[in-house]
Amino acid sequence: MPRHHRLRDFMAAEGPESSNAMDFVNTVLDVGGDEECAEPTLMDLPEIRYKSKNLEAERRRRNKLNNKLFTLRSLMSKESTLTDAIDYIKQLQVERKVELSPMGHNKFLLKITCENRRGGFTKLVEVINSLGFEVTNVSSVAFSYVSQSVFFIEPKDGVTASMMSELKEFVSAFVGASEEP
Repeated sequence: MPRHHRLRDFMAAEGPESSNAMDFVNTVLDVGGDEECAEPTLMDLPEIRYKSKNLEAERRRRNKLNNKLFTLRSLMSKESTLTDAIDYIKQLQVERKVELSPMGHNKFLLKITCENRRGGFTKLVEVINSLGFEVTNVSSVAFSYVSQSVFFIEPKDGVTASMMSELKEFVSAFVGASEEP
């Protein structure tokens, strides 16, 4: 026999003064008066929602975070596109120069400004050597897409002054520079 049935029977045997006690017990046990009590089923129970107090706040926080991540991704995409465009424009704007000037008897300074190319420096040295000049000293600086190299060269035996102008023309064509007077 369920507990509240036994308690009700006990209280009824005690007399009328115990009816107040019975009402108190019924309210505590949430029992409905003299009705026959049946075991509650899932259908009889009110819908129970277990919600965290902060569930909605957490959902809003996650939505804000996701929106900011999407915004960041779009900005990063735009930023990388702009960076690539700027780098490409800078590469197109590199002023290519070739200067050849005497540094004394049989010594010359060859100054080259051009964009960086993989293996370009080595090819320049090979071109200079193939035209009959010896590289005695080199100073080179590369920054971003631009490199500037200064070669100190000496003509090998049998090199004439006309070969000096040929060297300048050939190197200018190699780096894509317009010749300076």
